[in-house]
Amino acid sequence: MKLIKMKYIGLCALTLWLGGCATNTVDVGRAKSIKKVALIALEIQQQLPKDSLGIKKFESLVDGQVTESPEMKGMANDVYIQTVKSLENKAQWQMTTLTLIQSNTAFQKLIEKMDQRGGLMMAAFGGEDAYKSFVPNGVLSSDGFRKLTPKQRMQLAKALEVDAVALAHYVMPIDQGFSFGNLVGEAAFTHKARVNIDVLDLVSDDPIIRIQNIDGEESPDSDSFGKISVRQKLSKSGDLAAKSALENALKQINL
Repeated sequence: MKLIKMKYIGLCALTLWLGGCATNTVDVGRAKSIKKVALIALEIQQQLPKDSLGIKKFESLVDGQVTESPEMKGMANDVYIQTVKSLENKAQWQMTTLTLIQSNTAFQKLIEKMDQRGGLMMAAFGGEDAYKSFVPNGVLSSDGFRKLTPKQRMQLAKALEVDAVALAHYVMPIDQGFSFGNLVGEAAFTHKARVNIDVLDLVSDDPIIRIQNIDGEESPDSDSFGKISVRQKLSKSGDLAAKSALENALKQINL
């Protein structure tokens, strides 16, 4: 199916919402001094596909149940695991796994008490370019991470027995362009991702690493994934887009 390409308009708008200009920080000395890190916050802000006539052909995608779909849960978990492995390989840190974080009773009680518990959630972006946020169960959202006080950050790090904590925030707009399939409810689209990464130790509020607004390459046309559901295409395309953005972000880190 031929797509006539449009622009990733939503990416610019959400970038401004997330914090504006890109200023990257890599404190090599401090980064080399830490050994164990936990990715305690990961959020994916995913734009949802729509039909080009605005008739909500994809109504099943934009209702409340999308946040409980296996495909979206799978994408959030896959991107988390991918981010952890990539940071571990690049920085040579010992990264705590998602399973260990989810099963750490002390950590889970702390974030529940802080009322910043992660979980698949709906974001406050609606209208034609609706976005929803996806956060793996048992970790914080981006907003939850940024609201942590130094004392809370230290409590969470000590519960996980790590030297530093990290956040990864992905924004994933899609480009549906224009195709006949979009008029009849067959969602064809490509993905692009932008990622922000923060790593903070227990001593300073100044980040050890802050990588902002790094874009990945455009994903393959969703039609290339074959005869699978729109949610499955969204998940597969999102995984590829996130991987590309992450690879480009890690090129900024030279330890």
